[in-house]
Amino acid sequence: MSHILQLVWPILDETHTRSELIAEALADVDELAAESSAVVTGPPLWLIFPAAEVPGWTAYPGSVLVARMPAIPDAEFSAWRSRRDIDPAKVEQALAGQITARQLGTAERRHLVERLMADGLDDMQIGIRLRWSDTPLKSRNCVLRFRTHHKIPRRTKEAAAA
Repeated sequence: MSHILQLVWPILDETHTRSELIAEALADVDELAAESSAVVTGPPLWLIFPAAEVPGWTAYPGSVLVARMPAIPDAEFSAWRSRRDIDPAKVEQALAGQITARQLGTAERRHLVERLMADGLDDMQIGIRLRWSDTPLKSRNCVLRFRTHHKIPRRTKEAAAA
């Protein structure tokens, strides 16, 4: 998948040549790309536009220098995803009863259900412990539905004893 990283600099001094502006901006490209969680993969295309034509710069009264370059997302950076990522602080808060299961992301709920099942708790005990709903029966049903949806097997008494 190809991406284009666009970086914009205001032109503060109209007396500088295009080459001088590019030379000055070029020193910032790697740092700004890193701040954007991108890795530049090719040479930039340099353009000068009236700021009014560049989204996000319409209030600026002068011109801007724009660099457009091919880039890829930085492999070390990935956006937080509640379905994939676990926040250890939220897990501990849930175990301490400070937040409910409904305040957790999917991955955190799954982690807690599996962890509490490994500790030998059944669906109703898990639902009550994580305050999944307002009654024990509803809590058990919520955990059962969650386990079924996410294909978390029920622990058998033999597996719990082992």
